[in-house]
Amino acid sequence: MSETAAVTPQYVVRETDGFAIAGLVLGLVGAGILAIIFSAIGLHRCQQNKDLAGRGLAVAGLVLGIVWTLVVLVWFIVAMVNL
Repeated sequence: MSETAAVTPQYVVRETDGFAIAGLVLGLVGAGILAIIFSAIGLHRCQQNKDLAGRGLAVAGLVLGIVWTLVVLVWFIVAMVNL
């Protein structure tokens, strides 16, 4: 009869990119242009270094930044037309 050793799963912990986190936070608070800039940098860094996590955070921050920027632009145009 052979004994089998217990196999412990190995987990790889990846570091999350700080620019991706900052881009998402800025997108959530409505800082559109900064969210776009930080998210683009974070997305680029995540694509260059496969050991960095945070691609989804960067994409979400990029989308939120674009949405906020469009909302502000539409609001500004409407305000200028109603002068």
